[in-house]
Amino acid sequence: LSRAFLRARVDLAADLTESGGARDALQVKALNNAAYLLADRMGQPEEALKLAQRAKQLAPTNSSANDTLAWVYYRMRQYTTALTYLRPSHQSTAVQNYHLAMVYAKLGQANLGHAALSAGLRINPHLPKAAAAQRLLSSDKNPWLRRTYV
Repeated sequence: LSRAFLRARVDLAADLTESGGARDALQVKALNNAAYLLADRMGQPEEALKLAQRAKQLAPTNSSANDTLAWVYYRMRQYTTALTYLRPSHQSTAVQNYHLAMVYAKLGQANLGHAALSAGLRINPHLPKAAAAQRLLSSDKNPWLRRTYV
């Protein structure tokens, strides 16, 4: 997708919140999607954080809002904070499990990361991002997993 198209989608979601219109599930979804686009595709997690927090505020139990907020924190390299929004019992999609696996990898918790990735692959065996998570969870490629603890 072009950067201009992505920016237009983000601006539309921002307009929804500023007009006070973000009251129903469709508008929460727009905020959530815009936050994800900003963080993941446009490399602007700080800007995405505002939208993700607003979506979470409007729909505190929505697993997609929690996942997006966690992914924004992941993109900001705040892995412990990301984990607080990605509890294993709340993961219902393959992508949510992938995100959990990536956070566990960054926290050096390979066993939990492999379990989360396996759960995601059971939901969708063709998860496009699975290879990236598997590489990160591989101890010879992940400096976080090479640490030794006494």
